[in-house]
Amino acid sequence: MSSVPMSELARKVFHNGFVPQFSTKGLIALRDALVKRDPFLMAGVSVDPPPLQMFENEPVVGCCPIAFAASDGEAAQRTVGEVETAFALTYWRAGEALNEPTIGRHFANYWDDTPIEQARRELLVEVEVALAGRKSLTSSAAA
Repeated sequence: MSSVPMSELARKVFHNGFVPQFSTKGLIALRDALVKRDPFLMAGVSVDPPPLQMFENEPVVGCCPIAFAASDGEAAQRTVGEVETAFALTYWRAGEALNEPTIGRHFANYWDDTPIEQARRELLVEVEVALAGRKSLTSSAAA
C-alpha cells in the first residue's frame, strides 16, 4: 500500500468527473460515512457482493465511495444490480466529461492502493471542498 497523497489527476477525476454527477444528498452521506469511518465504504470493489448476475438482486453489504455517493448514500437499501448500475454510469459519464473513457481508474487506484485511514482523511477534505462549492453556488444564486 502506498502512502502517497492523492494525486492531482485523481483529484481532478473526483471533482470534475464524479462530483458533478452526485446529488448534494449523496455528497453529504459520503461525508458522514467518511467521518464515522463507516466500514460500508470498501476498497478493492465497486460493490460487495460482486456484481455478478447471481447476486444482482441481493442486498449490498459494502461499496466504494463512488458507488456510495452515486446511490445517494442509500446503497445499503438497494440491490447489487442497482448500485453497480449507478457506479458504472457514473464512471462512464466521468470518462465522457473528461474525454478519456477509463480516467476513473486514477481515482479508483488511489482509493484501492492507499491505506484506508489516509484515503478516508484525504477524501473527506475533497468532499468538504465539493460541498463548500455547492454552498457558495447556492448562496450566490440566492443573492
